This record gives sequence, structure tokens and C-alpha cells, in this order.
Amino acid sequence: MGVKAIHDADLVHLDIKPENILLVGGKAKIADFGIGRYCSKMFAKNPEQLLRRGVGTPEYMSPEQFRAARPKDIKKTSDIYSLGIVLFEILDGGRPFVGDPLELQDAHLNIQPSLLTGKVETWWSIVKRCLEKEATDRYLNIDQLLRDLDYVAQGLPLSVDVACPN
Repeated sequence: MGVKAIHDADLVHLDIKPENILLVGGKAKIADFGIGRYCSKMFAKNPEQLLRRGVGTPEYMSPEQFRAARPKDIKKTSDIYSLGIVLFEILDGGRPFVGDPLELQDAHLNIQPSLLTGKVETWWSIVKRCLEKEATDRYLNIDQLLRDLDYVAQGLPLSVDVACPN
């Protein structure tokens, strides 16, 4: 819900990771907006706020954070990818990709994560969709992700998404 509030404010955090999710009074709060930025047209008026290439935490960065030619091309779906890494880590006990920054860049751009199996297998389709390499193949907005998380938590089947991003 914290990421939803960020996105509803037309912001992109760009550094979602466990260290930036704080537990306060039994609720998770999103912290550290040091590299977040506006997605709105107003942002274009202040270009010095633009994300510099490679800013973020490589373990949790989306593929587009590594390859974007223009920082304004990095959209809210980047935060959804990072949430997918966090979800994978919660369910598996470890991140899907490890290595030095160059190895992590290659993994985020080219390698598919290992399947989640066993007791957490029911969450795999959500995590997999969050971790799609192409932003248009991920959840297109946080509301879709939250809906599917609720469905799985309630033991309901996931809805069929017939949205066409193009």
C-alpha cells in the first residue's frame, strides 16, 4: 500500500528494497526517497532532478534502470520489478540473483529467476510477472499487483488479465 501511495502521488521510488521498508507500529512504511522522482510533466521543467544512469541498489534494480537511454523512460513498473525481488526474497529466503554489480546487471537483463516451489509455489505466478524483463509484460500498475496478492492470500484463483498494453 505504501508503493501505491507513492504511485498515486505520481512518483517513482526507484530503490525499493528491504532496507527501505520500515516496520512502524506493526505497519510497513516506505522510506528513503533519495533517488525517487516525479513522472509528471512538471518534472521535465527541472531536469537536474533526473535519475542518473545506474542509480539504485543493483540487487533490486529493474532492467530498465540499467539500460534506459533516458531516465524519464523509467516508469512505475520499475518499482513493481523491485517489489518482485523483495517478494522472491521473502518467499525463498534469498534474492533471485547474486554477484558483483556487473554480474547483477547481466542477470537482471538476461537471466530468468529460479522457480519458487513447495509451500510458496502458489505465489510464483505473481513473482514471475513482477520480474518480467520487459516492463510492458509486468503488472502495469500497483492496483493489479495488490489485487492478485489479495486473491492468492484468500486462496482464490488469479484473474485472467486480458489487458493489451499496446
